[in-house]
Amino acid sequence: MRELREISMYPLFKKNMKLPFLLWAFLVRTAWLINHQSQQETKFDVEQRIHSVLDQIIQNQNDNILIVSHGAFMMMMSKELLRRGFKGKKITRPKMENYISLKKNKYITIL
Repeated sequence: MRELREISMYPLFKKNMKLPFLLWAFLVRTAWLINHQSQQETKFDVEQRIHSVLDQIIQNQNDNILIVSHGAFMMMMSKELLRRGFKGKKITRPKMENYISLKKNKYITIL
């Protein structure tokens, strides 16, 4: 599913400027959170993408489901699953581990 792709981050500056990675990551993530014009995909867009993916999965769920995705997207997806009544721990810092949610005797696992 293409919708499970990572949240796209775009440069803040038009110049070919080199920044330390952690500074770049902080600036770009902050720009995304405040809907800065440099970011082509807004937080609302990502939330809509998550709603669409989860609606499709839950509507067609006949058995356990495994979702493989990326860090920030997984964090937002886990928040939405909890909001929808799934049980499990919230992903606050993605690691190479799984997240298991349970609802009506069926599992959704996010890796």
